[in-house]
Amino acid sequence: MGLLDMFWSVCKCPACGTAMARKRFSTVQCRNPGCVNYSAQWQSTPDPTKKRWSQEPLRGSYDPGADAIELSYVNFFGDKKSFKGNKKTLRVRGKHVSVCLAPTGRRVALDRSRIQNAADVEAALKELGPEPSPKEARLLREYMGEDAEIAQYLELRKKYPGWAP
Repeated sequence: MGLLDMFWSVCKCPACGTAMARKRFSTVQCRNPGCVNYSAQWQSTPDPTKKRWSQEPLRGSYDPGADAIELSYVNFFGDKKSFKGNKKTLRVRGKHVSVCLAPTGRRVALDRSRIQNAADVEAALKELGPEPSPKEARLLREYMGEDAEIAQYLELRKKYPGWAP
């Protein structure tokens, strides 16, 4: 940012209506190449309203092993995607199914109406049984890695034997 950039303000171009034009006193610089107020200097700066998506390769060593489930999904662009997730991490969240995916172990939410093999997912959800309440899940997570002898924790482990966070 230059010293004199403080005199510029962001506005809507009066000639074409493009957002993110710059105005200083009576001079307007527009991003639209077809506009009379177009400025190549302004075009060289990136648009702060556009998100930059990076396509980094997925890395990780998360392997669901024997609890793997294959999820066929059609995203909002109409692209068919295939994911490998862990059955034990399936959770119903409204109209979505949340699951941890390989290879990173990150949890994602998938729209149930877009899952192609919904019968397999529903069968896996029934196999898991009931979900613990948020309070019960917090207790299960809190004492999970320890050899806890707490009666309430042991009771919850009996009630939800296959539960995993």
